[in-house]
Amino acid sequence: KQYIPYSKWFGTAFSKLNSSKKLAPLLKNATTSKNWKEREKFLSQSYEYIAKLHNELKITKPLQTKVSSYFGRPYLVIKGDVFASETKKQIKDKLILNIKGNIGSVNQISNSSNLLEDDKLLKKLKVLYK
Repeated sequence: KQYIPYSKWFGTAFSKLNSSKKLAPLLKNATTSKNWKEREKFLSQSYEYIAKLHNELKITKPLQTKVSSYFGRPYLVIKGDVFASETKKQIKDKLILNIKGNIGSVNQISNSSNLLEDDKLLKKLKVLYK
């Protein structure tokens, strides 16, 4: 229930979260892994921990917290689409429900301060959410 700050400050803000004590070493190990299998191991542990945190929020019914293979392929995933769709089912705000696409916030589309701080430019992006 805390949202990402301006990207420049993400690392600082992330380090203040209780979850960072467990996640930071896992993510560091994932980014410094020598091969994809080792990277997958640390990412899988991260996914499972985040899934557990999601369930603790009780926003949705309890969801699977174990990774599984991706459609029979040799890659492990947490099935984030299930988390997204179950979370979306809990939204009651009509304004949010009227958003047709699943594209996320404008911050996920652009990291440009010029765009994000200019109301005239931002208003032009409204078309993406109709």
